[in-house]
Amino acid sequence: MIYATAIRLQKDLVDQYCYKDCGKISVGGLIDPVLGALSVCTEDYCPHLEKELKDFGKIDGELITLRKLKKS
Repeated sequence: MIYATAIRLQKDLVDQYCYKDCGKISVGGLIDPVLGALSVCTEDYCPHLEKELKDFGKIDGELITLRKLKKS
C-alpha cells in the first residue's frame, strides 16, 4: 500500500510531521493532475492521520490511499 499526502494543501504539516517528526517519508513523489505534488509514504500507521481516501488510484499495481493530516 502506498500512502500519499497533497503537499500543496498541507505543506506545513507534511514538513513538520513527515520530514521532521517521523522521517519515514519517501524521497520520490507522485504528481496528480488536480492536487499537484504528492508526498509518498509506505507506513501503515500514521499518528497524525485525520482521514483517508482509499483507492485514490494505482501505480505499478500498488493501491494509493490519499491521507489528510490533522493539525495538533
